[in-house]
Amino acid sequence: RVVSGLYFPYMDYVHRPDVKINSSVVARDCSDWRIASEFSRRLNFTPDLHAEPDRNFGDYRDGQFTGIIGQLQREETDFSTVIGTTPGRLKVINFLRTYPPDVFVITSLKPALLPSHLALVRPFSGEVWLSLLVGVVAWGVTVWVLQRAWEWAASGRVAEFSTTLLYGWGALLERPPPDPSVSASGQMLMGWWLVFCLIISTGFKSSLIAHLTVQGKSPTVDTFQDLVDKENWRWCIEPWFYTGAVFEYF
Repeated sequence: RVVSGLYFPYMDYVHRPDVKINSSVVARDCSDWRIASEFSRRLNFTPDLHAEPDRNFGDYRDGQFTGIIGQLQREETDFSTVIGTTPGRLKVINFLRTYPPDVFVITSLKPALLPSHLALVRPFSGEVWLSLLVGVVAWGVTVWVLQRAWEWAASGRVAEFSTTLLYGWGALLERPPPDPSVSASGQMLMGWWLVFCLIISTGFKSSLIAHLTVQGKSPTVDTFQDLVDKENWRWCIEPWFYTGAVFEYF
């Protein structure tokens, strides 16, 4: 007695209209039945093929398996056609590999083009933009404090905080206002800041040109972790797989 579930091209069958037993089926040409036929020819037995009524591969419930695995566990059938292995199933039945296992892949929509209105901010990541914002403010505060110290020590003029802050932004945009520094330490900070702005602006422009030349696309889903990291994404599968090894694996 052979129990099976419809799983083309590995197993395919039709119900026998001349037999009162509803589970009795006739196999069509498929890979599993070719293997079973070769076994029967060499070992001299006649396979009696039956379909699992609920197309259930087997769930573990209350110490017993349902479906095909349950029939094998209760010794109601001798062997089955293609079925997946799980740690629980390996405890109650033996498996025989007759061909390479089927490969399951994740299918999703093709990568879409990224929004064009975000092209200006895409060259840098969010962390880099935040670091630049913090850096400009910190640099402006440092220059302003040095100017205040210079005013206290040498009674010189002092630049306003807004002036130093706007100078930092202007240098990043390659449109710096007049140099507000009045001391040697302030001029040194201005010089290093201009070098830093040159590096940042050069990197931004080259990355922007690259992004505009080859428009970016949304990332693909290649692993289960990628699927988990996607917000508001759900996975789906054929309903009859919900009682199989695929559901347990997911």
